[in-house]
Amino acid sequence: MSFARSTTIAAAGLLFATSCAARGPSPATQAPTAGGVGTTALSPPADALTWQAIPFPDASFTGKVLATAAPSAFRAGALLVIWVPFAEKAQARCTIVRSELDRGGSIEALVAAPGTVGARLRDLSVESLEVSSETGMLSLLAKRDNGAWVEVAGHRDRNKTLVCAADGSRDLPAFKTMAESLVRSLQPSDAAPPASVVELCAIKIGDGSPGFERTEIIQDGARTLTRVTGFVAFRDGPAGLDLMEQNEDEGAVEGHVAEVRTVRLFGGRTDLDARLTRDAAGRYRAVVSGRRGQRYDGPLRVRASDALPGRGAIRERIKRDLFSQAADEVRIEAFDPIEMPLETPAEAAVRTYARGGGPGEVTVTEGTHVSRQIVDADGFVRSEEADLAAGARRSSACRREGPAPPGP
Repeated sequence: MSFARSTTIAAAGLLFATSCAARGPSPATQAPTAGGVGTTALSPPADALTWQAIPFPDASFTGKVLATAAPSAFRAGALLVIWVPFAEKAQARCTIVRSELDRGGSIEALVAAPGTVGARLRDLSVESLEVSSETGMLSLLAKRDNGAWVEVAGHRDRNKTLVCAADGSRDLPAFKTMAESLVRSLQPSDAAPPASVVELCAIKIGDGSPGFERTEIIQDGARTLTRVTGFVAFRDGPAGLDLMEQNEDEGAVEGHVAEVRTVRLFGGRTDLDARLTRDAAGRYRAVVSGRRGQRYDGPLRVRASDALPGRGAIRERIKRDLFSQAADEVRIEAFDPIEMPLETPAEAAVRTYARGGGPGEVTVTEGTHVSRQIVDADGFVRSEEADLAAGARRSSACRREGPAPPGP
């Protein structure tokens, strides 16, 4: 089970409950200058969108885009801006940045930036909300306070954050096709080697909060790096939207956790920043900053062993002990900054993985949080159902790309 998925489960109930509370009228937002974006246009035929080369202003990115005519591109400081025509008299401004999540690299930050949409998602009336199960691209149609419509698409991975926006055209299918082609094609020139295994999970919380999670496993000798990138789009009142965006990196050496960093933003603002490190003597230290200013900086005590197991080691335990029927359940310690009390010394959380009645069925319990998973033969989650606070339910459907990684 992904650590990021478990921390999302712990936090999502509270965030789901608070985001569904009714809100008063949003403050007035001024529509940004169209900059050549046209007005209403009919959807072009499918063959009107063809692959077009992007005239990049420098060598920082490579890629192409499905468009009706040649795009243009320029640099604006750290931002790469690409204007893409996608329908008759309609073009989108696509803004790309390579920044850390909490340093301007969130989808929310790009949406709110002048020249993109220029307003926070919670200050818009959002319709046609979708998340692509293939790429995790968020797309929506929104109305500003002045009644003008804007199409928005957003995507974030570890190489880039991209937001495309088009005012007035109302041609959402062509807009989404264009934006998703850019998501798939656009890559930085200095991108790291691809991960050996990628797990992609489409998420749904309650009746109308979609999300996506991408897990990458990178093997480097005895060290395994697992990177999790995800978000959930929560309804904020009757029409607005807030994104919970999260990164988590785990470095494990010979199956033991050596370091963990988790950063989570809610509505574009830092909600959680947690670090776990292990020194040369094998002692863990945690530094956790919470959404209300709470902070913990001290040791993390591990009870049953001298080190926390990494994700690969947990998958091996599931295969070795549960699937072979050597045990009905296994108890595994983990670093969970959501549930960790701000006391010294803090203790690692305990998760119980219990074998279910059907093939690959596993029930995971941590405190009051319970999730039911279907796990494949390599220990990767294929589907999951979890009960959250406020009576909501979280479901995930996952698929894996790439071969099974080496052992822990």
